[in-house]
Amino acid sequence: MSFIKDIEKSPLSSKKFLAYFVGSLTMKAVLCFMILHAVSPAIIMWTVTCLAIIETSYIGGQAALDALVRVSHIRGIGQQLPTVEPDKEEPEA
Repeated sequence: MSFIKDIEKSPLSSKKFLAYFVGSLTMKAVLCFMILHAVSPAIIMWTVTCLAIIETSYIGGQAALDALVRVSHIRGIGQQLPTVEPDKEEPEA
């Protein structure tokens, strides 16, 4: 059970998640500012498109990085486990 607790974290304990969350809120505030100040619809459309691409790329990259880290952590634990070779006999006491 401790192995699962080592791998799984709550979202608020992740610095990457908090950075993404603050960035996302900031960009939404910028969009609200643009709408309130009647910025050109074309500029708002390009801003939304760019934000969608950035957020999707960030989430996909973080998911891939987390998967890679978890697999390497699991492989590292597997290499530390003791193994017994079946063809060698253990000395009797």
